[in-house]
Amino acid sequence: MDGYYKLAGSAWQDFAWDGTTGARFGPGALVRLTIRDGGRGDGDGVADGAIADPGAPATIAATPTPTPTATPTPTATPTPTATPQSGPPDQPPVCRLTGPGRAAAGRTTAGVTLQGAGLASVRVTGASNARALIPRFPAATISPVIVRLTALRPARPSRITLAATDIAGATITCDSYFLTLRASSAQALSGVPRAATRLRLRNGRPGLTGLDVVVGGRRVRLRGLQPGVQRSATISHAAGTIVLRPHGRRHATAAIQLGDR
Repeated sequence: MDGYYKLAGSAWQDFAWDGTTGARFGPGALVRLTIRDGGRGDGDGVADGAIADPGAPATIAATPTPTPTATPTPTATPTPTATPQSGPPDQPPVCRLTGPGRAAAGRTTAGVTLQGAGLASVRVTGASNARALIPRFPAATISPVIVRLTALRPARPSRITLAATDIAGATITCDSYFLTLRASSAQALSGVPRAATRLRLRNGRPGLTGLDVVVGGRRVRLRGLQPGVQRSATISHAAGTIVLRPHGRRHATAAIQLGDR
């Protein structure tokens, strides 16, 4: 299989890769299609949020006229079908913070979601007071892969570093810090990379009333926190130490996750 053809009326047209849209092949039997809604490859020619994709993979014969390996049944009006896409074929995997688990005595958890245009592997490359549960997934998946994180000692901050690689060999590194923060004491996170700018908070019951994030003498303040509420903040900093200073009654808690996305 080394070609992909689109059915235009009663004629087959080569849908070769032109640098922006078209079919790309490999590894193995994988075919990756990039179709522009309302543009090249969209059978109805209308940018309406749906892709009409009457086409089929083919093997190019020695004769000038290629013969498709499959012939779709023509209909008076082709039924548009949505083509799921996770982004351009060459886009590397992405990492997103799923958020911390509920603040609870004796248990600190968090999650990370990884996704790419053909995810091949996810592995742990570094861990401090944490373990990761990586689920099994089919090779070249474009579906989200959710990794569950658990602290080994819930009273201490945890950090885990994951590496995600796609079938094209592109790799990203995903850092995640997570902890249960208690109103009675501040916490300092050292060695935080500059890319870790996303903070997510899930308040406990009883929960904090506020949180100060101190970075290089600057403060990011979260105020008016209600029990059980979820909040997020973006912080900018140079690589170094981030201090979390909670506010609230003595037994108030909140679960915190910090990462780069």
